[in-house]
Amino acid sequence: MQNLDLALDTACSFTLLSNCFIDNYIKDANDVQLKVYIFLLRRASSGMAASMNDIAEFLNYSEKDVMRALRYWEKMGLITLSSTGGRKVSGGDDLVFDETVTGIRLMTPMPPAAPQTVNVHEEETSAPAAALSLVKSTPASAPGSYSLEDMKNFRNDPANRCLITAATQYFGRPLSEPELSSLIYYTKELKFSPDLTDYLLQYCISEDKKSFHYINKVALSWAEENVKTPDDARSLISSHEDEEAISRILKVLGRVGRFAPEEGRLVRRWLHKYAFPIDVIEEALRRSVLATEHNRIPYAEKILGSWHEKGVREFSDIEKADAAFHAEKEASRPTSAASRKKNGGFTDIEQRKYDYSELEKLLVDN
Repeated sequence: MQNLDLALDTACSFTLLSNCFIDNYIKDANDVQLKVYIFLLRRASSGMAASMNDIAEFLNYSEKDVMRALRYWEKMGLITLSSTGGRKVSGGDDLVFDETVTGIRLMTPMPPAAPQTVNVHEEETSAPAAALSLVKSTPASAPGSYSLEDMKNFRNDPANRCLITAATQYFGRPLSEPELSSLIYYTKELKFSPDLTDYLLQYCISEDKKSFHYINKVALSWAEENVKTPDDARSLISSHEDEEAISRILKVLGRVGRFAPEEGRLVRRWLHKYAFPIDVIEEALRRSVLATEHNRIPYAEKILGSWHEKGVREFSDIEKADAAFHAEKEASRPTSAASRKKNGGFTDIEQRKYDYSELEKLLVDN
């Protein structure tokens, strides 16, 4: 029995059922049609051959049942049947499948086209806009659809294969077709290297943003800032974080505008050398506001410098540092209040010694 040539854009270790297929095709297909389609998808995904007899025996259907199912999916545009001469197969139910068909190509499921009523005048007015879009030189604002050939070429690149594997691990699942299109978009339109795309995914996931709608926006902003390498991206992220932190610091101080150069140097020390979270810096600034009307930045520098020496790393460490400071201050006093009370409160005055017998004799003589 002749094996059929089953073709998919790439071989893989899993069978990925398109969301588009689930949303648009499952509800109208019967159980035979669904089982035949999934069986073909399974074999094609693994690069395995199959014959008409294989399909019928595995699914426990007759060859005519399988043939009807194949014709259904051909009519729906999800497969293409080809003969030895390369022409598309058609004919009656008595067609001998194994003798005529040499291959089945599974097509990418697309939503069925909705019926449209086109107004002639609207079509004429919209044509110039469509023509203009053809000569647009800037990158598209969002990823579009890519052909199977584009996806195949993308996957065939070893660096891109590593990127896809890494992305699958980051998201904990295989990428969908639109998500894969996004990766192609970053490479072809935004000119991102695989390393930069990998860092983009890591950064967004670290921010708990796993939506490709969000990731696409970040990618576009990086492209506008001419980010070319992961180091460029880190510098850009750091500068944006500094701007946000500076805005919050100015708000606590009740100021607008910018810091003086020397103030800016101290603020950068808090953010990068001391590496304090912004809530720790805000607490030091609140204390400086309550303590003094002038020189609040230098006052906060003394607080933060002390906290840095004492190992403060986050807001919860401040209470421990305060307790240690008060204990140290209490221990540095010469005598405690309890000790002064025990001695009548005069322990700080130098005591004199008297000979009371001599005093009594002096009194008697006088």
